[in-house]
Amino acid sequence: MTTVVSYTAEDMTAAAEHLVKSTKGRHALQALLRWLNDDGLGLDLTNQEAVLTLLDGAWGPFAGTARDAMHDALSNHGQRK
Repeated sequence: MTTVVSYTAEDMTAAAEHLVKSTKGRHALQALLRWLNDDGLGLDLTNQEAVLTLLDGAWGPFAGTARDAMHDALSNHGQRK
């Protein structure tokens, strides 16, 4: 990921308030908060960058590729030695 974006506390509030306005947005916000509270905030910088890369790809030009890579990594993980 090469784009550097600078956010403010107000941007965080506006984004959360925007998401709660729709059912899908509210579900996404709940899932994101649940994930952050469980494991997300404990990720090291390298894993944080990997998550951001997959999200950027999934919502950009690599929507199918990002999802395929995630599915493949999970299904191949148990087969590696």
